[in-house]
Amino acid sequence: GGIEVDRNLYDLAVENTDKLNRVMGSRFSVSCGDAATYTDIDEYNYFYMFDPFDGECFATVIGNIEDSYRRRLRKIVLIYMAPTCHKQVLEHGMFKFSYQVKSLFTVTKTANIYVLE
Repeated sequence: GGIEVDRNLYDLAVENTDKLNRVMGSRFSVSCGDAATYTDIDEYNYFYMFDPFDGECFATVIGNIEDSYRRRLRKIVLIYMAPTCHKQVLEHGMFKFSYQVKSLFTVTKTANIYVLE
């Protein structure tokens, strides 16, 4: 599942998930909206962010993931490309930095992996 606020990127994501679902028989979905208000995430274990946003919105999203963990204990992995808000991820003390990987993308050199369990 995914969420995208930009309508054009959302339309492209819907097109891609439709193709993926037809080819793989999967059940991927995408919603159009603000990630900070999207809290129906208790069934997710992996969260992928590609330099998504910063500031208050980012802190809210991390808080939503932590709240979800409190509601339903499970291992959560955060894959964070171009990690500009590393400090905010660790701020509450719930997520633990696991490791950093070198990215194949030339724009983003690294991805940080965090675990919450």
